[in-house]
Formats: sequence, C-alpha cells, structure tokens
Amino acid sequence: VDVEGQSLMVKVPAGGTKEGQKISVPFPSGWTAVRSVSAPVGRWKDGLCECCRHGPIHPLLWNAWYCPLIATGQIMHRLKLTWLGNEGTIAKTTATFRICLSITLVYILIDNIVKFLAFRTLFKIIINENEYGDTVDIDS
Repeated sequence: VDVEGQSLMVKVPAGGTKEGQKISVPFPSGWTAVRSVSAPVGRWKDGLCECCRHGPIHPLLWNAWYCPLIATGQIMHRLKLTWLGNEGTIAKTTATFRICLSITLVYILIDNIVKFLAFRTLFKIIINENEYGDTVDIDS
C-alpha cells in the first residue's frame, strides 16, 4: 500500500479481502497518522442555530425543512452510505440520493392523489345533501 508516497507493507487477514472491504492496519513506529479532514473531535463543528448563518434562503435549510428525506439522501451519498444506511462501495452508494429523491416524489404523488380523492368524495356528499334540501353545517 502506498501512503503519502511511501510503501507500507500490510498483512492481509486469513481468507483474503473483498473489493471495498475495510481493514485496520497499525502504523509502524516512526510513522504518524495525519487527519485529512479538519473536523473537531469531541464536540460539534457548528452551534445549534448555525444553520441560519448563510441567511434564510440557504438551500439546505429549506431542503431540510420541507423535504428532509432529500437532504438526508444527499448527506448519505456524501458519507458513502447506501439508501438503507449501510456502508458500501462507490458502485453501491451512487444511487443513494436518487433513491431517496424517488421515494419522496412517489410519497408526494400518492399523498396528493389521496387528498384529491378524499376532498372530491367530501364535496360530492355535501352537494348531494344540498340537492335534497338538507342543510349541511360545515363547522360542526
């Protein structure tokens, strides 16, 4: 394995490894591990209201508020997770965002169809009762 231009010999576990499988390898003495991400350890990077620091029109804020599954899918894709939340290879995780988006769109479609049918039925009942001279009190 090449690490920062230097070769590092690793012992493969018994039975070998599969493509995309992660294994832990201790660094030899004299080597130091360098974090490639400057994320804080032991605390949150941002405060509770930091989602508003980019203003009220920030896309992720609105996305998280109105379509949380789409925002979750985007984050899961960045973390290389499958749509079920499991770690996976790049080939398995490329569709995560599209699957979450598809689930959201299908949900919105079915929700609107059910609302339309429910209101249509309700209005038919109100119109039919009015044809027979009955009064309908909508407030009660």
